[in-house]
Amino acid sequence: VPTIKEVNLESKKKEIKVAVVDKYAAMNNSDARVRTGAYRIVGVQKTLKVKAGQTLNSISRLYFGSGMECYLEVMNGKSELKEGEIIKIPELKNKHSR
Repeated sequence: VPTIKEVNLESKKKEIKVAVVDKYAAMNNSDARVRTGAYRIVGVQKTLKVKAGQTLNSISRLYFGSGMECYLEVMNGKSELKEGEIIKIPELKNKHSR
C-alpha cells in the first residue's frame, strides 16, 4: 500500500516529465519547416561555442547535413550567431522511425 508521500512523489515525477515533453512539443510546432520536416527535436545533444565565421548553416551542415538549419534556429531562438556565444545543438529523432 503506497503511503501519501510515495503517491505525492510519483505525482511530482509525472508533472516534471510532462513539462519537458511540452517544452519540445512547443519547439516542434513553432516553425513550419520543423513541423513539416522529417525530424523532431527531442532534447539537447550538446552545447557549442560559436567560432569566428561560423553560421547556423555551417554548423547545421557539420552536425546534420545541408538544409537543416531550421532545427538550430528553433532550438536557439535566433537566425544569426555571434562569435563566442553558446548555442545548443538539438538532438533529433526521425518522426517515422519505430
